[in-house]
Amino acid sequence: MFVFGGHIDFVIVDTDSSDRTTGSTEWHELAALGPVVVQAGSEEDLFLLTLSGSTYCSGTAANRAGVVRALADGKVMAPGEVSFDGAVGAELRQSHSHQFVSERLGEGEHNFKIQWRVFALPTGTTTFHMSHRILTLMRIG
Repeated sequence: MFVFGGHIDFVIVDTDSSDRTTGSTEWHELAALGPVVVQAGSEEDLFLLTLSGSTYCSGTAANRAGVVRALADGKVMAPGEVSFDGAVGAELRQSHSHQFVSERLGEGEHNFKIQWRVFALPTGTTTFHMSHRILTLMRIG
């Protein structure tokens, strides 16, 4: 699938250098941006959300994995759920980045979220660690 946009109308950047962890297999919020206001009379535009961070997975599970997804107004953005960090070099902190794209959004207030969780396995534990997170939102007209 190809998605075509035009110029970049604005960029919002949010940073957090704290070390955050989750061991939950249920989705919960890692970061949020919004509300972002699109003026009346504006065309429907795409939003590109980039998550970057320094991550690793620890624990006793054989196949540890940390999973993320992005939401625009409560709807999952493309490409959906992605594995952000995994068992290869699991306890070695590495930098990772992924981009998500919204459906076309029109005028009004819009809210964007990154959710995270660990991949559920029948045995063992996983803790997903993230620090030096950068969240970048671009509106593409």
